[in-house]
Amino acid sequence: MNTRVQQIYTIARRSWHTNYNLTGLTVEALVAVTLVAGVAQADPVFHQDAQRTGRSSFVGPSVPFVKWKFQTNGVVTSSPAIGTDGTIYAGSFDNKFYAINPDGTQKWSYSTGLYVSSSPAIGDNKAVYFGSYDGWFYAVKPDSSLLWRVQASPVQNTPSSSISSAPVFDTSGNVYFAAENGRVFCVNQTSGVVNWSTTLPATTSSSPTIGHNGMIYIGCNDGKLYAFNPNGTIAWSYATNNPSGMSPSVAGDGTVYMNSLDGYLYAINPNGTLKWRYLAPPGSGTTPAIGLDETVYLAGADSNVHAVDPATGLRKWLYHSNGPIFSSILIDGASNLYFGNNAGQFCSLGQDGLLNWSIVTGSTIYSSPTIDSTGTIYFGTNDKKIWAVGVVPEPASLVTLASLLVGGMASIVRRRKN
Repeated sequence: MNTRVQQIYTIARRSWHTNYNLTGLTVEALVAVTLVAGVAQADPVFHQDAQRTGRSSFVGPSVPFVKWKFQTNGVVTSSPAIGTDGTIYAGSFDNKFYAINPDGTQKWSYSTGLYVSSSPAIGDNKAVYFGSYDGWFYAVKPDSSLLWRVQASPVQNTPSSSISSAPVFDTSGNVYFAAENGRVFCVNQTSGVVNWSTTLPATTSSSPTIGHNGMIYIGCNDGKLYAFNPNGTIAWSYATNNPSGMSPSVAGDGTVYMNSLDGYLYAINPNGTLKWRYLAPPGSGTTPAIGLDETVYLAGADSNVHAVDPATGLRKWLYHSNGPIFSSILIDGASNLYFGNNAGQFCSLGQDGLLNWSIVTGSTIYSSPTIDSTGTIYFGTNDKKIWAVGVVPEPASLVTLASLLVGGMASIVRRRKN
């Protein structure tokens, strides 16, 4: 945070507290309101970045406040994405893809042939990209008109062409996704032209992940993790003992982390060799999250959150939740962890593994959370809702005062320059 902005905020807060003695907004929330007129910035892809680290620079609420709940007509397992204008995007099992205004009202919906469990991604062109169980991958403009779509046709002996994969972008303007029949696509995000597609030996539910070296990583139900070169050729594969169709994540040093149904979390070196493996709960289907200190966090079907040392593969701590966890962990800028479980709880943990807070949603949570610059966290639930949980609001007078101070400070700076 800019030092001058911090000083302005402190003056505003002290002025308000002197007269009214009320709890204040977080610095992040106040500055987002006063300096960018309420426009929320967020990380535009599933699990926050192309490496799927689950790590955001934004800080979530220390005390949760349910801002709104948006009702769809189907289960929501899609993990939301947030546009630069604050629009929230997510799919539903009602065969629709939704755009929601920051105040929780519907902006528009886009109908597909079947349900949408794919977590969307937002391109530099502000179009939103997602797949559907109808076998089509869609690129939709911010005004809800279709930019293009690509069909994942059935191949070999795998008739299903459903797309639940979360797309990801490289730095060259391409978008990558996978169909459940094992086809992996690289498509120009502007034109919709397929640069290449390749077929894995088996089905997959994995979303592709891009490493810092430009390699594309994806898990497959033949028990292997595959590493693709940017041109679509296979660089290497690593075999586990069971289906490994989960989405991998990549650390700063290039280590690739992936769960397997054999009950292990694997740490694979960038050259495809084993670094270590950690005995994790069988059936864990979440994407590992990677903290600022490179600690690996894994949510499990055993109802636990595991914190694993990246150097040794040994457990640092364990937190027991009240239900199986299939929601991938979000890490905020203060190293707090957020996730939902099958008992209908949404939880926040500190970096030490202690509970910060939890709220009861009353419904199973498969959707993974995301966060915007106001500290608001968004996730879906199986009772057909999309939730927005943020900081406790404070009367508008403090925001007004801070805004006036920001304007006054800018005026002073201009006068001094003159």
